[in-house]
Amino acid sequence: MKPSVDERTYYTFSNTIYPYFYSATPHGAMVQYRGHNLMGGWYVRLQKDGTALLKAPLSSFRSYGDYFFSLLGTNDTDFCDWLYNLGCTLQELTARLARQSYNDVIRGTVTAATEFYPEYSENFGAALGIGYSLDFAVDIFLKENTLEPATVSYTSFLDEETIQLQQIFKSDLSAAERHTALLDHSLKFAWLSTEYAGIEHVTIEKLYSRAHESVPLVPSPDSALARPTTLADWVAFLTHLRDQRRKLNSIGMYMLDRYLKHTCALEGHDYTVARMLSVEEFEHQKNGTLQHYTEKIAEITPIGMKPLTTNEWQRILETEYTESTELRLRGITGSPGCVQGTVRIVRTAADMHAFQPDEVLIAFVTTPEMNACIKQAAAVVTNEGGLTSHAASTSREYEIPCLLATEIGAKVFMTGDLVEVNASGGYIQLLKRT
Repeated sequence: MKPSVDERTYYTFSNTIYPYFYSATPHGAMVQYRGHNLMGGWYVRLQKDGTALLKAPLSSFRSYGDYFFSLLGTNDTDFCDWLYNLGCTLQELTARLARQSYNDVIRGTVTAATEFYPEYSENFGAALGIGYSLDFAVDIFLKENTLEPATVSYTSFLDEETIQLQQIFKSDLSAAERHTALLDHSLKFAWLSTEYAGIEHVTIEKLYSRAHESVPLVPSPDSALARPTTLADWVAFLTHLRDQRRKLNSIGMYMLDRYLKHTCALEGHDYTVARMLSVEEFEHQKNGTLQHYTEKIAEITPIGMKPLTTNEWQRILETEYTESTELRLRGITGSPGCVQGTVRIVRTAADMHAFQPDEVLIAFVTTPEMNACIKQAAAVVTNEGGLTSHAASTSREYEIPCLLATEIGAKVFMTGDLVEVNASGGYIQLLKRT
């Protein structure tokens, strides 16, 4: 299925994730602000091979986002305080779990899910719910309006890792000391190695290579606790909130994965069976027999997950879309310019290796590992990201067009497509499908 942005009833997202690691996500539909849901519900199909398909009605974001953006635009004191405090809580929790994960790795210990999952899922759910709704409203606003530059800036967690890596090579260390420092660095950021974060496994050899290939970075002033005062500052704060949400999710899933594997080994359970359960289901069943699932289909609602049958999924959701060469997506200008080029969808290290000069790089988000490709790209297009994202800052560094927040660009375009990327005009247009 290749949906046209104007024809689709649902936003469609595909991913690779198992039910156990998806457990925190439904909390986005359950958390409320003063009796108001943060976002609407959606539908999900999770299969045993890790394939995940999510479909969310347009209304799940639009009406909620408009309401909360109106509170932000009028500087509603209660809401702005709540949003700011959520950001502070998320940052503190993320830093605390990062330290816990590091201590577990170096000591060979495992933290039980019951010790961190409730707090992780509640705060991740709140950040996900308000983030998706407000991101939708902000993206619409920015397509029609221009904001003054923000007075605050933040360093993304991926850039933080790159900066710390570069500092190791800037230090006056012997070869042995540098190798030891790199080993510690790989343990400190072990949660970036998980497949669920979409980043390749970290090796010492790769760290040496990345340190020399990465664009030199300078950390932004630590303004994470500064309360925004202007709409532009709030937009920057929301970008930071999105970044911290992704970091929290990566760390949380990594800690859950270590716990699940450890507990399965102790109890004699099949890990591939266990990961098809939710965190709550596994805690109830871990001392007995695990229930087997080949897939899980559900509607996510404010009161939890409602199971659906295959027939219900097909009847409600599986709408066929016609092939269209009129495919055109809107986005946010990360770096201005207009070019035509051939698409290269980049998801894995193999995609990066296959990348050719002057191709249009399209990805869900970009990471520092992609810098060598970005340097050669005709343009960069991402599903997610804001004006301070890695894709935007790196594209400006290399002076190439960059279009952000297309939502489904990496899904509906294909490697080999001929496209026009008009970042200045805020869109990407399919010219010819291979």
